[in-house]
Amino acid sequence: MASASNGGDGEYVLVRKAKASPESHEKSDTKDVKAVVLKSLASVPPAAFKAVMMASRILKKGKNRGNTLTVNAKLASLSTFNSGANATQFPVVTITVSGYTDYASFAAVYDEYRVKSFTFHISMTPSAAVLTPGRIWGAAFDSGNAAAYSIVYDVITAQRSAGPFACGPLNAAPQQVTATGFHAFSSGKLLPLLTAGAGTLAPLLGGAWIATSDNSAVQGYLKFGVDALGAAITSNVSVTTIAHVEFRMRT
Repeated sequence: MASASNGGDGEYVLVRKAKASPESHEKSDTKDVKAVVLKSLASVPPAAFKAVMMASRILKKGKNRGNTLTVNAKLASLSTFNSGANATQFPVVTITVSGYTDYASFAAVYDEYRVKSFTFHISMTPSAAVLTPGRIWGAAFDSGNAAAYSIVYDVITAQRSAGPFACGPLNAAPQQVTATGFHAFSSGKLLPLLTAGAGTLAPLLGGAWIATSDNSAVQGYLKFGVDALGAAITSNVSVTTIAHVEFRMRT
């Protein structure tokens, strides 16, 4: 059985208890077999309490027996880019999950994490009506190469890419988007490894276990390519990246 309680001096304690031994006839006779002091209540953000309660429920259900506790979570980040007037645009988003919203709350509870996959919600908005025919844009996920593209067609023909998309409504048929109005695509499953990584990961190893204290690990790169849109027109790119992350605690 697992329970979470205030330790009485400002500390939040997760306790796993065992049933009484067969020799004992008192059902209420239990003993603490492990107590993990997770964080001071005075300094834990709300998201950390969510992480604690998720861990408590998992223990209560009897999952993750042994010395490892794992939990799945979603973390999100927003990036935006703007081009110059009538200029191509090839921005690169360096994906570092340790900088995402709520990551610190989970890192305060768990020892290691790995990224299972990413979902990208992307959009491109021109500053004015695009009158030049055939202007396109697209995006691609690269797990290990940080170099930007220089040709839009190279972006849309990458192995894990989205596009081509029309740059304006005046020169193309209606675009297919999600219910939220964005184009969405996935990185695909990242290669899971059993050992923890450190620092910038090698290509295709975005799914390695990494210490939550390591704030330098890079899980990949999202790259864009946008054609020049015409005189005085700029392109405005937006992407919301959702990371599907697994955290684990070795108690």
